[in-house]
Order: sequence, then C-alpha cells, then structure tokens
Amino acid sequence: MVENMSFELEILDIKGYNDSDIWNSLLKQKKGPGPLSIIFPGLRYSVDMPLLYYSTGVLLEAGHSVLSVDTRYSHKKEFMAASSEERSKWMFEDAKAVFNAVNKLQGYEISVLVGKSLGTIQTSFFVQTYDSIQNSKIVWLTPLLKQNWVVEQMTAHRGKSLIVIGTADPHYNDDTLGKIVDAGRSKLIAIPNGNHSLDVPSGLIDSMKKNIDIMSEMKDFVNE
Repeated sequence: MVENMSFELEILDIKGYNDSDIWNSLLKQKKGPGPLSIIFPGLRYSVDMPLLYYSTGVLLEAGHSVLSVDTRYSHKKEFMAASSEERSKWMFEDAKAVFNAVNKLQGYEISVLVGKSLGTIQTSFFVQTYDSIQNSKIVWLTPLLKQNWVVEQMTAHRGKSLIVIGTADPHYNDDTLGKIVDAGRSKLIAIPNGNHSLDVPSGLIDSMKKNIDIMSEMKDFVNE
C-alpha cells in the first residue's frame, strides 16, 4: 500500500455492544504517535473494498496512523434482525468503545474520520458526542442523507468536511446537500450517475478513474 512500509500493525482490544469483540486493525506509523484517522465501513462495504482500502493508503501517505473498524454488521444475524432503535444503540455503543480505545493510546490525536454509508451514523455519533472531534476533518462517503439526524450532525460539525456522493445514489438530494454546504466548511464532490458504491454505469474502467479522482481530492483535503 505504501512502498516504504513505514507502519506496523496492531490489533486493539475493543469490546462493544454486549461485550462483543470489535474487529479492527491499527496501522501505526513507525515514527511514533501523531495524527490518527479512523475508518468506519458500510453495512456491506468492508474496509478492504476499493474506496476504503485506498482511503487508508491516502491517510498513511499523509503520515497518519489509521484505525480501520471492521464492524461486519451484515454478518451478524442479531443485528440484521434487530429493530432500527436497537441497531442504533448497537452502533452507538460500538462507536463509544472505539473512542475509548483510542483515548487510551498515548500521544495520538484523532485528525480525520472517514465514514462510508452506515459508517456515517457512527461518524455522526462522534460529532454529536465528543467536542474534540470538532477540530477533526471528516470524509463523508455516500452519507445516509435520508436520516435527518445524520444531516443534522453533518451540518453541526464545525471542522472541515469532504462529502462524496453519486447523483444516482438513492440518498442523493440537491437541496439537502446545498444546505449542508451552505451551513459550514464542507466541500461536495458529486459523481455524475454514481451509485451507492460510487460506480458509474459506463463500466469498470470509468469507475476506477472516478476512484482515482476521489482519492486525489481526498489527498488534497487531508493535506491542506
């Protein structure tokens, strides 16, 4: 991912909802503590899939340590069968456990949050709950704009934000996005005809090119 392999892998002991293990991987810069980024995946969009895999690379190249939270909710029958209220409670408790685990790390400061789809709910929880996050940058990948509470937190965040969403995504809404951008320090990247995975109908190569464009914008955003 990064040619000089200037990082090392650590697995944190994180207990979330009902004291269950939260799978994770922390790629720590060998130079020592510093900026830390956290990635929350989607329901069926894992941290190993293109947008999040390359987001990790962008963050590592920027000198950040990166904690990828592999929630795997789609593989948990109890989660999939739970009510919306219980799912929210589950995700919030997991997000709180992640924050507490990071807080125990010496010398690290949360610099960037990346949330993809369902992961934008946990990112929103961070915004609402922890004042320190107001100084962090946030990348909202295909945010769940149909959920008013998510929109409220995106609007409330006082730090810089990068919003990436496709115009063919069922959550895309011009008016909502306009209000978010007008309210704060958010930059919007709208992918024409992009779906919820930010793929485009013209095929694989064009989708890959769009991915390159997104990562280029993210690199500039992280380093600015």
